[in-house]
Amino acid sequence: PMQQGMLLHTLLEPRSGIYLMQDYYEIDSVVDAGKLAEAWREVARRHPALRAQFSWQQEGRMLQLIRRAPQVPLEQLDYRGLDAAEQQRRLAEALRRERERGFDMSSAPLWALRLVQLDEARYQLVISHHHIIMDGWSWGLVWLDVCALYRDALDGKPLRRAAPPSYRDFIAWLSAKDPEEA
Repeated sequence: PMQQGMLLHTLLEPRSGIYLMQDYYEIDSVVDAGKLAEAWREVARRHPALRAQFSWQQEGRMLQLIRRAPQVPLEQLDYRGLDAAEQQRRLAEALRRERERGFDMSSAPLWALRLVQLDEARYQLVISHHHIIMDGWSWGLVWLDVCALYRDALDGKPLRRAAPPSYRDFIAWLSAKDPEEA
């Protein structure tokens, strides 16, 4: 029900940026963008919510659909050679446009990565996502997975790990509950 409400508000206010979250991380070391994308691909494989899209056309019901193949929308920007004020101005403009554009709720993924190189060993990583697929508590778990898998990728270790508990099972359990009783 909460996802249905978020979807409805997003569809009613498509350019508002409502529920579009943007998290920023400063990284003071060299980043291997390919290995970072590998880590995110594995995280998307492990967490079906990161492959979610929504349909609201069929029989008047809102449905969450999970894609099989994980996509990693990683945009790389090179701002080396620009002064700090111009770097931040350009990034702020890109993020503003993204908030106004929002996500196409009928097409996965409902998240995006932006890796901005500021100088040789300094980056800013911006992770944008629609709140419908992830809350703050879940985000922390996903971020821990990404960091561990990125470290594994850098060390040449296999990235496959056991799948976490199924969200499908949670939804089935939740659907079986009496809303009045809850």
